[in-house]
Amino acid sequence: MRYRLTAVGVDGFIRERGATRIYGSGLISSHGDAANALGPHCDRQPFSLDAVIAQPFEIDRLQDLLFVVDSVDQLFEATEALARILVSGRPAARSSTGTPSPAASGSRSPRR
Repeated sequence: MRYRLTAVGVDGFIRERGATRIYGSGLISSHGDAANALGPHCDRQPFSLDAVIAQPFEIDRLQDLLFVVDSVDQLFEATEALARILVSGRPAARSSTGTPSPAASGSRSPRR
């Protein structure tokens, strides 16, 4: 599961300054991957930890689905939620956007 979150979280789309932008070394360094991600055959879905965990991932083919995160903090929060799931063996409480709820994540300062 952790590999799936890392693989899907490292490349995808991020909302930034009112635009959806491509990010990640795999997409940026590969013309074929970038063209696929920006083309009509790659679906973009809002980031959700549950969806990422359920998404099959094959490293050796172009992806037909990439996720759109609202911020880098959303990825950090999802990583922390996944760690809680793996340690406790039970799902962490998440908000409707797929990120941990304040009750699940506790209070902490945002990462920059």
